[in-house]
Amino acid sequence: MSFARSLMNNQFFSASLESLNDIQEAKIKINGTQIDVFDIFLKSATSHSVDNSFKDILENFIKEANKYGIYSLSKNYDNELLWAYYSNSHQGFCIEYDLDILKQCQLNQEFFNDVEYHKDIPIIELNDIFEPKDLVKKILATKSIAWEHEEEFRIVTGTVGLYHFYNRSVKSIYFGYRTPENTTKLIMSTLRGRGVKYYKMHPKQDLYELEKIEIEDVHKDYSIYANKKNKFIPEFDKTTEPYKDLILKAIIIVEQELLCEKVLDAYLSSSKGTKENPVFYVTYENKIKNLFTRNYFISKEEIEEVFKKEL
Repeated sequence: MSFARSLMNNQFFSASLESLNDIQEAKIKINGTQIDVFDIFLKSATSHSVDNSFKDILENFIKEANKYGIYSLSKNYDNELLWAYYSNSHQGFCIEYDLDILKQCQLNQEFFNDVEYHKDIPIIELNDIFEPKDLVKKILATKSIAWEHEEEFRIVTGTVGLYHFYNRSVKSIYFGYRTPENTTKLIMSTLRGRGVKYYKMHPKQDLYELEKIEIEDVHKDYSIYANKKNKFIPEFDKTTEPYKDLILKAIIIVEQELLCEKVLDAYLSSSKGTKENPVFYVTYENKIKNLFTRNYFISKEEIEEVFKKEL
């Protein structure tokens, strides 16, 4: 199944704007004229009403935006309509991500946006063209108020296609009320050893609402991190020696990542964390050759959580 393969490979698909299910996507107004960004190059009807320099800058932005990909998420795991629309009437499942960890991955010119819902189509003004985030928000993260119940959060990527994330990005899986048992077993097998929590959605007694009920991970005694030996051991100095055990465990965590070719360095971060909960970074060479080396940040508390079965 493709969904199991995507989870196994730590990937999600960022879709093209044109493939999304809302026909009202990416409509804007300029000087009182409504425009669909897919044919903004630019209609003769607007050429006299839009300043040429404004028009040129906006056209260049839209040309790039038409290459962007959209990965749509929701802040709401228990909305009945979302389960009906997007999980084949409760036969699928919902993935809960840790957004802070998901954001660490280099996606490709990514923007992270809460979708805004309005009655009126957004108006593009001169000031907007000098702030890409504002343009992205108005063009790619604004929808009709009719969609407000979705509480959508969008990752806007530089191109359409598959993007990789870290093992710990997947926090929980919520199975629908009608999810087949073989699907549940397949997902648990695919994610075994990663410390993912699992829930099954059920209708609440006497209410038109859903609730989650935790279910046991059949692979709960297995860990992809336990009993692993470090392939890379850094040199420790006066700063890092007190954290030697934590840093070695951080390296083990990174060495289990599909993206990690090899670890190059590890040290205490000077810009993140606190005295009580310091943050470490592990520099690794990326298997995706067109990406530079990456720093993986992880805190003392996160390391201890990963290895709690061994403590």
